[in-house]
Amino acid sequence: MGIARALAANPQLLLLDEPFGALDAFTREQMQTLLLKLWHETGKQVLLITHDIEEAIFMATELVLLSPGPGRVVERLRLDFSRRFVAGESCRSIKSDPRFIEQREYILSRVFDQREAFS
Repeated sequence: MGIARALAANPQLLLLDEPFGALDAFTREQMQTLLLKLWHETGKQVLLITHDIEEAIFMATELVLLSPGPGRVVERLRLDFSRRFVAGESCRSIKSDPRFIEQREYILSRVFDQREAFS
């Protein structure tokens, strides 16, 4: 409901902070695909803040990885999985793609490396 309310104001930038955090896995994926369709149809810019790495990889065109300590940019990655989805490829196909899995493992390793560095 919050996303619909935000879209009703017709903003240039839609800021979403953990919008799907409280949802079960099935509903979360449905909402992710709905948001990607809305993004594609409206052309709105979306800034999505999430701790869910798979969600970030699936939905982002650019992923900004932040450090856990003072929030600084560790790395920026350009991704095309969201564009593949709006072009017609299924969510399941994308998330089982070896490139998607490789990207997820790479980002997880970066996150764990950062956590160890700040421990």
